[in-house]
Amino acid sequence: MSAIHSFVEYHLLHPEVRDMQVEAAVREVIAHQLSAICVPPYWVKKASRDTNPAGIALAAVVGFPFGYQRTEAKVSEAELAFADGAQEIILTINLSALKSERWNWIKAEIARFAKLVHDQEKPLTVLTDADRLTPQEVVRLCKDAVDAGTDFFQTATGALAANEAPVHSVAFLRETLHPSAGLKVFRNHLTPAGAAELLKEGADKICTPHLSGILVNLPPEKTQVINQLTPKSVMQTDQNSEHDCGYHP
Repeated sequence: MSAIHSFVEYHLLHPEVRDMQVEAAVREVIAHQLSAICVPPYWVKKASRDTNPAGIALAAVVGFPFGYQRTEAKVSEAELAFADGAQEIILTINLSALKSERWNWIKAEIARFAKLVHDQEKPLTVLTDADRLTPQEVVRLCKDAVDAGTDFFQTATGALAANEAPVHSVAFLRETLHPSAGLKVFRNHLTPAGAAELLKEGADKICTPHLSGILVNLPPEKTQVINQLTPKSVMQTDQNSEHDCGYHP
């Protein structure tokens, strides 16, 4: 296993994903001991039959990809995902509500999911396309999401073209986000060197739909840097932090 693999999540969420692709993805994630795999809700039960015995985290997206659904529909989706074997919920923020400045509603939805997910002793990720937000909106969403109890903030759905956060903005997101919450950065294509750079800038996990570029060995100098890092998934919230999100992986 490469030093980088424990930081990588495989997100298999394209609209034409097939059963054989799910099976192949699960085998690959287990073989390379990646951090997690995320599949559409329809495929959670199938994927869980292999990921759960292997100890691989299985995430399910809720409200994907734009978060338009009513909160009640999202809650039902999450409950079904847990029943099917999901180990994590990735909640898609309603971008339309955000742009309409319905901040209280957004925070309330995140808080409702934080309770639902933490009652299952599982982690919650808040997901949005950060490149569609102004810097002020990013700051507000990060603060409200952490205050409401999220464990991770993810930078992009991957559903829209060119919505990856530039490397320089990863540092901004990490500085904006409370230290108790992890930062997941989406990359459509990923290399070991690119992953190392993102981790250096403050990413805790890297989500990608393509593994071919990352399933290679790092050069020795990069491996040494990565070995000094600890995945957020095995870190506990700083005991001295004034914020406690309620879930300690």
